[in-house]
Order: sequence, then structure tokens, then C-alpha cells
Amino acid sequence: MLKRYLQRLNETIMKLSNRIASFLLIVLIYGCSQSLIISTNIPSPLVNQVDNIRVLVNYDENIINYQFKSTNIEKNESPWEIEFNDSHKKLFDKILNGFFNNSIQMESNSEPLNDAYYIVINIKLDKFEFLTPSLASNDKYSVWLKYDILLTNTEHEYSEKWNITGYGEQETASLNQNQALINAIDLALRDTGANLTIKMEEEMESIVSAIT
Repeated sequence: MLKRYLQRLNETIMKLSNRIASFLLIVLIYGCSQSLIISTNIPSPLVNQVDNIRVLVNYDENIINYQFKSTNIEKNESPWEIEFNDSHKKLFDKILNGFFNNSIQMESNSEPLNDAYYIVINIKLDKFEFLTPSLASNDKYSVWLKYDILLTNTEHEYSEKWNITGYGEQETASLNQNQALINAIDLALRDTGANLTIKMEEEMESIVSAIT
């Protein structure tokens, strides 16, 4: 009798332990945030550089150092924390320096310059959006980026506003979800660089004529 009682007690303890372990696993998976660090390297554009244009660049704070934090998207998903750091800035630096050899980035505490002699380019991150496989009911991560770019020269009454976008997607396949999303973001940043390069080439004649 005692032996049977101890056997049942042991079985009960094992079942309870398994339930506790399962609960802790669920908390570990769904209760912790998923942290990503983005460090995309954009290649220099293969374009002709303009020598006689001076460019003054103003970056929005989210371009210089962007941190994204989400709430729980789905009940079975953890919050996301994505550190872009200066990935956006490196993207625009690379493209603009490819077109212009005389560009200056304005810091927040910099002395104001006489912008009559410059094309002033103001760059702002407007949107960063992404879909996970559970939200999209497929097996891929999708990422959208949208930037507002304003080019001005007060002396020549020149003003142009551009909306530059980028898109990237990555199937999960054999990748873990973190790497799949990183790849999708990387593709979206590269797509942004390509779209900005195309736009700059299309508008370069009007930019040059505005300042010369």
C-alpha cells in the first residue's frame, strides 16, 4: 500500500514539474522582447559626381539614431526592440557623397550658415513598418521604409519635396525569425538607396540649374 502511494505521489510530482517547466518555457518565449541591431552597409552609387554644387544636409534625429520598440503584435509574439543606430544616416551619407564632393552635415549645435550658397537637404524618417509571418499569414517578413526629403535654396526660390521609399522581404526558410527580419530590413535600406540614386539622377539637372 505504501509503495503504491509513493508511486502515485511520484507520478503527481512529475506531472506538476512538467507543467511548471512548460509554463516557464512559455514565459521565456513570449514574455521577453526580441532585440535586433541593424548594421547595413550600402555600396557607393556608380554615378558622375557634381563638383560645383555645395550641399548642406540636415538630418532628423531618427535618421541619426533610430530605436524602434513595439508592443505585443500578436498574443504568441514577443515585443520587438530594433536598434538602427546610424544605419539610416550611413545610407544617406553614402548616396549624397557619391553625387556631391562638397557636402556639409549640420549638427544640432552648429552655427547657422548662409544657405543662399547651398542646396539645403532636409531628411526625415516618416515611416518604418513591418509584417511578421503570423500577421501576414505567410512565411516571410516584409519591411517598408518611407522618408521625406526637402531640397531648398532661398536665394533662388528653389523648393522640391521627395518621398523616397524602400521595401524588403525575406522568407523564413531555414533562418530564425531574428535573422529573417534583419535581412528584410537590410533589403529595404538597399532598396531605399537605389530609389534615391534614381531620383537624384532624374532631378540633377534641375538641382544644378537652381544654384548656378
